[in-house]
Amino acid sequence: MTQDLQASLDAVSAAIDAMVAGGSVSEYSINGRSIRKMSLKDLMDYRTKLQSEIASTRNVRTYVEFNEPEGNTGPGYPQPSGL
Repeated sequence: MTQDLQASLDAVSAAIDAMVAGGSVSEYSINGRSIRKMSLKDLMDYRTKLQSEIASTRNVRTYVEFNEPEGNTGPGYPQPSGL
């Protein structure tokens, strides 16, 4: 499943690169049939979604956790009781 997600991510990234470089047509018509590609915003949103899905399969944190340092009794920290 991760390989499928990665392949999709690669394809979406390539589409974004082509669109940004100007090598992609967003809409065209042949013999009365029209095709419209996804907008740049939609592609970027989809890329973000795929990246999140891939990260979740790899058990990777997408956030930072801040903990209070142990033993810090400087200003702004409560003083230990019972001393």
